[in-house]
Amino acid sequence: MKHFKFFDFKVRSDWGKDFYFTFLKGQKYSLIQVSFSICQYSGWFELPQIQITIGGGKLFGIFVYFSKFAADIDFCGKTWWL
Repeated sequence: MKHFKFFDFKVRSDWGKDFYFTFLKGQKYSLIQVSFSICQYSGWFELPQIQITIGGGKLFGIFVYFSKFAADIDFCGKTWWL
């Protein structure tokens, strides 16, 4: 267990700002991963969307997008590259 972390955080700038948080992060899997994005070039009048996913490298995930803002939460999933 030498690659285990309780908390990890990263900020990325690419067409806006992305904020990544990981809780109970192992080498291959994490208990909870959260991402917030502020998009620089999306329009204010785009339709909002909500996606609920099961599988695909995670137990359960929720993605919410509204205008220039997005949030993504994964439970018991493969660790995102940070």
